[in-house]
Amino acid sequence: MTALVAWSLWIAAQGSAGAPQDWVAFESPPFTGEGRPHGGPAWTFATPRLPALSAAGDEVLVAKTELVLGGAPNLTLLVLRVGGGAARSSHVLLTAAEFTGAGRGDSTTAAAGAFAALAERVQHRIADANRALAPKAFRPMGACHIEDPADDVQPACSMKQQGITCAGVAFHYAAGAVHGTWKGRAFTVGGGRAFRPGSVLDPSAAAPIPVRACLGDVWLDAERGALVALVRNECQRGGDWCVVQPRWFTARLGAAGAP
Repeated sequence: MTALVAWSLWIAAQGSAGAPQDWVAFESPPFTGEGRPHGGPAWTFATPRLPALSAAGDEVLVAKTELVLGGAPNLTLLVLRVGGGAARSSHVLLTAAEFTGAGRGDSTTAAAGAFAALAERVQHRIADANRALAPKAFRPMGACHIEDPADDVQPACSMKQQGITCAGVAFHYAAGAVHGTWKGRAFTVGGGRAFRPGSVLDPSAAAPIPVRACLGDVWLDAERGALVALVRNECQRGGDWCVVQPRWFTARLGAAGAP
């Protein structure tokens, strides 16, 4: 049996009843010395089936990536409560500090060994996370279409509102909240830090830099009314140094319209 056939059979087995789901694809090419002293190998993570809703419908599995200067890869799997977004569990697969630390060896050979050892640890962490998450029976959520993407205006997120279509249901985001109608009832969900980010202080500027929020991606389980969004928080002026982390937002569209 070839390695490719064996890999294909393994992937198919992950979708069988009772088998753990493999939520993360991890590519970890070896370090060859290119990019030293500051760079590292071109490691990538992919999570095309996330977010995913638990069988009970009360939790959602998401992939959290921190924006870091220099772009060091990092990924954490978070289980969030649907409605409120409180973290129920966290599975750290790789931190940016671990990646940059591996490249600080005294030689290319030392760094290559450090990256190889780290890649093996990440693979073990992914396997551990898959096993821990399996009992929740998470299933991928349906992605929504955003009619006004965050980067369609400059600065990003400076539009007044965004239109969203999910499984034939139309919503819109404006003034720090998502508004729409679900199962015949109007709803408004929003508020909190995700949609109302604070300003960024710039020592070289006369005043703080304002930050606006908008929807980067949205998912909806139309049957259960579970709404999940990755909220972009974008500085409205300033250079590339101005980084504000995105935030995950979850809401349950209850029978009365509000979560």
